[in-house]
Amino acid sequence: MADDGSGADITIPSFLLYKPDADAIKEKLRQESLVQVEMTWSLPTPDDRVEWSLWTSANDSSSAALKEEFKEAMAALGQHQYFTPYYQVYDGAAYNCVNFPDHCGSLCTNHGRYCMPDPDKDPYHGYSGRDIVIENLRQKCIWNHYGGENTGKEEGVGLPWWGYVREFTEKCSRRSRFTDPNCIKEAMGAAGVDHKKIEACMEDAGGVDQDRENLILQAELSEKLKKSIVIVPSVYVNNVVQRGGISSVTVLSSICAGYLEGTQPKVCNCVGVAPDQVMTCVQGGDYRPVSQKMGGSGGGVSWGGVLGIVTLVILGMTAAGFVYWKRTQEQMREQVRSILAEYMPLEDAPGDSNPSTTAGGGSVDSFSGSRANSRYYDLQPMKATGGSGINGDTAAVAAKRFYCIKRERTAMGQVEKESGDEHRRRVPRSRRVGGTAVKKTDMKEEKVEVVRGKDERILEERINNNAQQQKA
Repeated sequence: MADDGSGADITIPSFLLYKPDADAIKEKLRQESLVQVEMTWSLPTPDDRVEWSLWTSANDSSSAALKEEFKEAMAALGQHQYFTPYYQVYDGAAYNCVNFPDHCGSLCTNHGRYCMPDPDKDPYHGYSGRDIVIENLRQKCIWNHYGGENTGKEEGVGLPWWGYVREFTEKCSRRSRFTDPNCIKEAMGAAGVDHKKIEACMEDAGGVDQDRENLILQAELSEKLKKSIVIVPSVYVNNVVQRGGISSVTVLSSICAGYLEGTQPKVCNCVGVAPDQVMTCVQGGDYRPVSQKMGGSGGGVSWGGVLGIVTLVILGMTAAGFVYWKRTQEQMREQVRSILAEYMPLEDAPGDSNPSTTAGGGSVDSFSGSRANSRYYDLQPMKATGGSGINGDTAAVAAKRFYCIKRERTAMGQVEKESGDEHRRRVPRSRRVGGTAVKKTDMKEEKVEVVRGKDERILEERINNNAQQQKA
C-alpha cells in the first residue's frame, strides 16, 4: 500500500498494509505461529512495456526540469512505454464554491466547480487559480490530440505535448506571461500544435465559463480521487508511486527498472552512470555512456586509460632521472676540472723527506738522493665537502679515472714496511702515514705518466716543459 501523501506526520518506522493483509497476519500471530514478512521496494516487471503517469499542474515548478529535459528520453523509449499525464484540480463543491461562486472569487471555473489556489496569494494582481485551471485544460487537450488514445504512433508518447510543455515552461511560466495569448501561440507553433484544434477541444469539453461540467476536468478530478493524489508532482510506474525528488534521471531510472529482464530498450544503457552524465548520454543518440565511448566497459577509468596513465608516469620518471643524472655528471666534471686547475708543479727541496698523498688515497714519499735538482710532481688529494654535491667515494673514483698518475720506478731499492709499536719507536712521527711507517731507499729515476684524457695530456706537457726549464 503506497502512501497517499498524508503519511508525512508519521515519524516512527512504519509499514502500511491493506486491512485484509494485516488481518491475515494478525490471525497467524493469534495462533502463535511464526510469521515472516519481507519488505521489498522493487517494481513490478510484467512485460516489455512500462506504463507510467505524471501528476502535475501548469504552475508545477518541481517538475519543470523533467518537462524541459525528458523529450529526448521519450523519443528513445518510444513504444516500449505508455505515458499518461494527469492534472490536478480541486473540487469546488467540496469548498461550497458551486453554491456561492463569489465566495471563491477568481479561483474557479464553470461556476465554482473546478478550482486551484491562487499561486501568488494576490487575488487582485498577477495570475489566479482560474488561470491555472484553464492552462491545465489546454495542456490536457494537447495530450488528448497528440498522445492520447487513437492517436496512432504517438499514442502513449506524445512528443508534441512534451514540446509544448517545454516551450511553455521556458517562455510562458513567468507571472507576467502566464496568460499571454501570444506566448501561448508561439509555444504551440514551436511544438507543432494546432492552436485552433486545441481551442475547439476546450470548448467541446464544456468550456470554462458556463455553469456546467467540463468533461475533461471532471475526468481528472475523478482520477485524482481514485488515486488519492495529495502531493504534486507524483510519478506512478507500473501503478507504483515513486516518492522523492522528481527529475529526468530518477524517472528514467524508475522506468528502466520496470522492464522484464532482458527487454530494456537501448536508452536504459545510460542508467547507472554518474547522474550528471545520464541525460548527456540520452541526448547523444547512441545511448552509450561516456566511459564506454572511451573504450571502457562501465563507469570509472578504462584499462586503456590506466595503461596510458602508467606509461606517462614511467616516461616522466625516466625523463626526471635522466635530467638528474646529466646534472650530476656535469657537477662532477666541473668539480674535477676545478681541482685540476689547482694542480701546480711542486719542487722537492734536497733532503725533503715529507710524504705526499696521491689522488688514489695512498702515500708516496719524496726521495732524496744524488740528483739534488730532481723534481717530483704529485697530485693534491681530492677533497669532498658537504656542499660540493658529490660524496667522497665518488670523488676518489673520479680522481682515479680522469687524473690517474702512473708512476714507474726503476732501480728502486728495497722497500721496507714495518708496523707496530717497535717501528713507531724507530721512525719519526713525520714518517708515519695512516698507522703504517714506510721507509724507502734511494731511487735512481721516477717517471710520471698521464694515462688518459685531454686534460691529462695538457698536464703532462706542463710537467715536461717545467723539467726542460730546470735542466736549462
